[in-house]
Amino acid sequence: MTKKRFVFRNVVAIAICLAGATMLLNCGKDPNNNGPITVKPDTNVSSSTDFLKSEGKNIRNNSGTGDIVHLRGTNVGGMFLQEFWMTPTQSVDNKCTAQGDIYQVLTERFGLDKALELIHLYEDNFFTEWDFDYCAGLGMNCFRLVLYYRQFVDGNGNYYGYDAAAADPYATAFAKLDWFIQQASKRKMYVILDMHGAPGSQNGMVKGGENEYWNSDRKVRSRLLYGQNDAEKNYFQDMYLNMWGIIANRYKDNPWVAAYDILNEPHCAGTADRDALWALYNKTYRKIRGIDPNHIITMMATSGNLADFNKYAKQYNFTNIMSHFHFSTSEKDVNTVLQQITPNVTQLTGFNFPVYGGEVSFGPNLDAWDTCLKMLVDSGINYTNWSYKLYNSFSQNNWGYFYMNNNNQNKVDLTTATEDQIRQKWGDKIKSQNAYTKNTAMADVYKKYLTK
Repeated sequence: MTKKRFVFRNVVAIAICLAGATMLLNCGKDPNNNGPITVKPDTNVSSSTDFLKSEGKNIRNNSGTGDIVHLRGTNVGGMFLQEFWMTPTQSVDNKCTAQGDIYQVLTERFGLDKALELIHLYEDNFFTEWDFDYCAGLGMNCFRLVLYYRQFVDGNGNYYGYDAAAADPYATAFAKLDWFIQQASKRKMYVILDMHGAPGSQNGMVKGGENEYWNSDRKVRSRLLYGQNDAEKNYFQDMYLNMWGIIANRYKDNPWVAAYDILNEPHCAGTADRDALWALYNKTYRKIRGIDPNHIITMMATSGNLADFNKYAKQYNFTNIMSHFHFSTSEKDVNTVLQQITPNVTQLTGFNFPVYGGEVSFGPNLDAWDTCLKMLVDSGINYTNWSYKLYNSFSQNNWGYFYMNNNNQNKVDLTTATEDQIRQKWGDKIKSQNAYTKNTAMADVYKKYLTK
């Protein structure tokens, strides 16, 4: 992606901000004024007792009055938001390096409808009912589902297939997410909705769907939080807040949605930036709570600032929340791993709300995994490992349960491949049971603690 193309995109975004403010402010409402559009849970597999709520340091079912529930499972990364180091798509120097580029490149080459068709083909094969059964068979009860804002809207912020006259105006835009939650609920598994790639990007990085080549300043690339001017920042924050409003409208009555994970790994450094981040969290919290008073909301502090959870939760009077932190290391020595992980566990469990290790990864030594998972379980921490499946070159660090052969012939170059070639690379070949090798040793260790 050239810098010139990105500058053009920014100018367009600001223009849309000025012209489309009314649309954005109303996009969380039913256009027919008949109340919020909601997706009802499957009554065959759910009841009011399945609804989770935080109560002190614990999560309990029956809306916070029942039994303690420990959420333990995996991240479904790479489905809606590809990071090319772990998915079967070739990174092409500053042209196609992130999920945002996938939408742009495919749209430029084939048109939006065909682009979405190809992207949906990938999603349909990346994670299937077979994968749900595998995870349920291990004993998992939870998925953290990585979301990217463009799975719902086009480049101008318009929801795909939006039909104001329909009973469900957002049915097209949310079809894939509805399917995922339905499949999880059939197996009595919860879903944490993780805004991993927000409008404008919260971290200016590939992991948030953002091409990192267009500007060397990460803050400039983190347009959700900073923007090159207030108009740009406000445009993306309006889109972000209203997207959470639509999500809350849609799933407010669904007990199998465990929590709204409102922003993944935001880029934030100094005190002023942290104040601004938590002010945005407060806006998001209020937006959701005005629609959905019941679901847990998770918030993530920046590394080294874990006390922010306690400080800002009290300042803003947050309730029914869960602290979110990523416990991760690539060290081999068990004692070194413990030295890195233990202080964070100690500090976080000292606060009076549940702790969630949204991404846990304990490196190449399975003894370290065993030791650290036991510590998380003994401390009452909820967790999901990062991630479910990826490429072989990272198997030595036990990043996932499945690894595809690390051969670039398995990856597709979206800037040059024909439609047929893309369909071939993103078809049956990327199903877990077809082209991936199980990381059985890691699964055996992980399984030990899933039901404790």
